[in-house]
Amino acid sequence: MESEVVNALVTVKAFYQDAFDQLFQYMLAMFALVGVVVPLVAGWLNARNLKSEKESLERSIREQVSNAEQKIKHDSKDAIDAQIAKESERLTELLNEKSKDLERQINTSYARLEGSAFHLQANQQSKEGFHAEAAGDFAYAAAQYLVGKDEANAGIALRLTIESLQKATRNEIEDSDSEEKVNDLVKVLEKSNENGRYRICIEDIRAELKKAKQRTAQ
Repeated sequence: MESEVVNALVTVKAFYQDAFDQLFQYMLAMFALVGVVVPLVAGWLNARNLKSEKESLERSIREQVSNAEQKIKHDSKDAIDAQIAKESERLTELLNEKSKDLERQINTSYARLEGSAFHLQANQQSKEGFHAEAAGDFAYAAAQYLVGKDEANAGIALRLTIESLQKATRNEIEDSDSEEKVNDLVKVLEKSNENGRYRICIEDIRAELKKAKQRTAQ
């Protein structure tokens, strides 16, 4: 009986000893597994977070670059438009000024040509004894020379105007448009009478026109 009890105790002890050994082995295996899996999981999670942060950073950089490009394009367009507008305005002003200069040159040249034509006509009229007509055409020629800035020929035409008036008569003055042309010349002289340069000439023309209007044919 006693030996049976001892055998039973031995058997129970052996069973528990084996169970404990197996449990211990399982625990060691679990710890080993945890020691491997946990770092792997942690590494995977860390890699996933880094990837997410990288993608977020890339999106942010792309957005900033895109915004910068848009701003550069917008600023460049505004700068180009402003430069084009400025250059267009400058060219328009230059063109207007050149047009005005050209128009002045044309008017000046035309005035000189017209002055020369009436000067020649007045010379012929004076030779033929039509003094009132000659005075009117000399006066018109002088006015055109002044407009054309031809001082030399203007001076000659002014002198010939006075000389023709000195020979003209009342009837000749009344039968021609010479008085109107002489008065127009006086207006031009008055506009150009800086520092009284034409004062004496104006007085002489007016005086001779007045005398001519009172002079009768002999």
